[in-house]
Amino acid sequence: MARATDRAADPERHILHHENPAGLTRCEWKVCDLASRGLSVKSIAGELGVTGNTVRTHLRSIYAKTEVASYYELVMTLMAKRGDAGRADAGLQSRASGWM
Repeated sequence: MARATDRAADPERHILHHENPAGLTRCEWKVCDLASRGLSVKSIAGELGVTGNTVRTHLRSIYAKTEVASYYELVMTLMAKRGDAGRADAGLQSRASGWM
């Protein structure tokens, strides 16, 4: 079985691919799904009924598993595979500082 870092590095498969290439937990998957829709950390916390700190804990784990360094980079990675990255980039850069 491939390690999570090997799977996350596969550029052909999206982080939210049905084979779960990054080895995300169910909660991490939900956080990524909501982040891919452009929600802020606060909004994700509200959707999931958890605190912002809980979301940030999940994000740290997601960053390690997907080899991204920030919330902005995660969202751009998630949206790039969907084809939404160019459209979202301008709005994300201006709001990125308020997400963490």
